[in-house]
Amino acid sequence: PRIVEGIYGNNDKGGLGDLIQQLQPTEMNKVNISDSDMSVLHQGFYQVAHGTSGLTTGRAFSNGALVSISGKTGTAESYVADGQEATNTNAVAYAPSDNPQIAVAVVFPHNTNLTNGVGPSIARDIINLYQKYHLMN
Repeated sequence: PRIVEGIYGNNDKGGLGDLIQQLQPTEMNKVNISDSDMSVLHQGFYQVAHGTSGLTTGRAFSNGALVSISGKTGTAESYVADGQEATNTNAVAYAPSDNPQIAVAVVFPHNTNLTNGVGPSIARDIINLYQKYHLMN
């Protein structure tokens, strides 16, 4: 996996232009996990986006998605400089669910509406945009 695949210029319309520099990934570490444990994790991430339970927290990942997305949502309480409590919402996702080719992480600091699905919606939109330009199978 890599954060940046390459550096591109802009075309004359402000869109993605020619590749300037191709970047190669550097493997920093590897997690040793059994196939059965990894399967449980994949199932859990899939259920967050596609589950039918009233507790499903990531339906926004899949609503309007161009490919099957799996993900996880979360919140983290933090405190700003004056000691006021603030909540950060987080979302991580990958797609396609059965053959991951892209991973996305979104942090929405100081979110005051914890039910709006903003993190999963942003992740879904990024994945949809990627799908438009790099067809995933």
